[in-house]
Amino acid sequence: PSPGGTPERQASGVGTSERVLVGFDGSEQSKTAVEWAASEAAVRGATLQVLSAYLPVMGTTGFGFGTYLSPEMVDEIAHAATKVVDDEARLLRARHPGLEVETSSIMGSPAGALVDASEKASMTVVGSRGYGGFRGLLLGSVGSQVATHAHGTVVVVRGVPVSGARTIVVGVDDSEGSRRALAFAFDMASLHGWDLIAVHAWEVPSYDLLAAPAGAPAVNVEALLEREQRVPAEAIAGFGARYPDVRVEEVIVKSDTARALLDAGSDAALICVGTRGHGEFFGAMLGSVSQGVLHRAKVPVAVVRGD
Repeated sequence: PSPGGTPERQASGVGTSERVLVGFDGSEQSKTAVEWAASEAAVRGATLQVLSAYLPVMGTTGFGFGTYLSPEMVDEIAHAATKVVDDEARLLRARHPGLEVETSSIMGSPAGALVDASEKASMTVVGSRGYGGFRGLLLGSVGSQVATHAHGTVVVVRGVPVSGARTIVVGVDDSEGSRRALAFAFDMASLHGWDLIAVHAWEVPSYDLLAAPAGAPAVNVEALLEREQRVPAEAIAGFGARYPDVRVEEVIVKSDTARALLDAGSDAALICVGTRGHGEFFGAMLGSVSQGVLHRAKVPVAVVRGD
């Protein structure tokens, strides 16, 4: 990412109190995520925290007993894990002079460690596996758990954007989750000098055949279309005055929302989605749109949560 936006925005920055958290395990996917997070932290003037969490390999016997690990072996594993993350931090400092990098290496569940640490981060970044073919559509378990349960905004680096990508795509409707995603998208667009594409997808309402065996009630499609066409403008209203430097394009399409976002964001720098957040239990779950985009996108995806 490269800085953009108004001179006032560039001069003021976000401040070094901001923290970007990224998970690292030495894999190529996590290296891609770390580089994305480092570039974002550098643009924001934020501290980058590289976290490595590991679980010792436990063997079993035919009787079901686990292999005993001596204290010396546990120390050896901890030392090796710390060295891996410290070596990566040295490379990051060389590639991003002036970037403040902190490291931590803990024994425990990677997803759980990232969720806990996300309480003190403004943004949490994780990589995605992607083995090609069918499995390439699936999000890794750590990425899925962090996107679902972490605090604040989570960016899942599904792939590297095409060279010169200068747009951020965000889904808009009339929900509170969409408004939060839109606010984040405008902030990112201003910070990086990106254009913003606001996508609103709509479909003719379906009906339950058991509840209405005689068929669906008549739908005034023209009135429905007129109402849906007002949604993006009403959602964006007010942001223009706050972000005069951001050029906005509205896309209104009759389609599945996840599909519309993926189509519009195929060559974007970032796709941004909100979460539904219906109370304590459902607030910890991702909606179908967020899940669909996370599992199929080929560019980084930001999931903007309510907390």
